[in-house]
Amino acid sequence: VAYRGRPIAGVIGQPFPEILSDDDTTAATAAPRIVWGGSGVGVHGINEAQQTSLPKPPPFRAAINRNLRDPRQEPVMERLGPATEEVKISATGYHFLKILERRVHVQIMLRRASKKWDSCAGEALLTAAGGFVGDSVGRRYVYSARPDCIQNLCGLVSMGSAEWYDDVFSVTRQVAEEQAEEGVGPLKEYWPYDVEDPSVEQQF
Repeated sequence: VAYRGRPIAGVIGQPFPEILSDDDTTAATAAPRIVWGGSGVGVHGINEAQQTSLPKPPPFRAAINRNLRDPRQEPVMERLGPATEEVKISATGYHFLKILERRVHVQIMLRRASKKWDSCAGEALLTAAGGFVGDSVGRRYVYSARPDCIQNLCGLVSMGSAEWYDDVFSVTRQVAEEQAEEGVGPLKEYWPYDVEDPSVEQQF
């Protein structure tokens, strides 16, 4: 649910969840779950058995899409720190659950791929838990019914704590600016700054 452009409540269903060990190597099956929450009510549906004691970064543990990549991804990971660990998974909702379970610190998608219906519920939950969700350089998305605002044209980056905003987005901005100057990428664009997306707030 979004109100005046901001996600305020969300529900993510997971029909076949697993309870993983702290190192994500072993799993036990669990009952289907519904994770729900929003502004003023917190987040519900994640029990202690599904959470870990992930230490504060650095180093970061980052969720990235299993299949979709971008030329900026590798240098961003390197600059977040030599010990930054990648966790390759799919599905935007699952990325949000991983952050809420404290199995990863951040989710990084440095390309156009997801849509507002992919990110709205997760943003409401993560914001209620003290996190932050924005485009690839830290600008917030505005959620509306306009057809030209459906896609997240400028990428999607989410984090479990808003305190990590500068640590993450100072890196993504620097890499985007450098690669634009060097003409890296198939279109050699100044992405995402040159994207005409009415759903992006231009202020940092």
